[in-house]
Amino acid sequence: MKKIIIVLFTLSLLLVGIIYLRNRGKQQLNDLSGQKELIQPKEVTEKNPNSMSLVSPGRVKIGSVFSVDVNFTTDNANIFGADAVLLYDPEYLEADKNSLEKGDFFQEYPRTTVDGKNGIIKVTAYNSSESPPLNTPVNFFKINFTAVKAGATEINFDYLPGATNTTTLVESETSRNILGSANNLKLTIEE
Repeated sequence: MKKIIIVLFTLSLLLVGIIYLRNRGKQQLNDLSGQKELIQPKEVTEKNPNSMSLVSPGRVKIGSVFSVDVNFTTDNANIFGADAVLLYDPEYLEADKNSLEKGDFFQEYPRTTVDGKNGIIKVTAYNSSESPPLNTPVNFFKINFTAVKAGATEINFDYLPGATNTTTLVESETSRNILGSANNLKLTIEE
């Protein structure tokens, strides 16, 4: 009987301690919420001119084959390589691996995949030797699509600034992703 009382007393102390710590934590959160924000947002004033764009005619007809150029522009950067991950709606557009045409800038294209069922295109390219600094638009590659349904659709880059597992533009000297923006394409397919 004495052991049971000791166990109950110990459990009661633990329960009171837990309730006390929980209430104390809530009070500290309430105190912090009344203070000014500790991290002030910083305004970004420097603009990154390095971009990748999709270029094509604005209107196409059902059944027609049309091309979309994937171009990039840099501010005098030496480019080692690039990745493009494009997303499109296969209900409106068709493409396959034979739809891709390599550009003239990169020497090696180790990945050129088209998932026509899910509407995903992935292209990776690089130069094994050093490239000159660039300040004019460069054609990365071209895709030939077939329009299969009338309506408005888009082709979008899978892009997140600074990320290395989406669309990228890799600088030779630092091996960093220097891509500052990715410009998507809106299309209207007519009957």
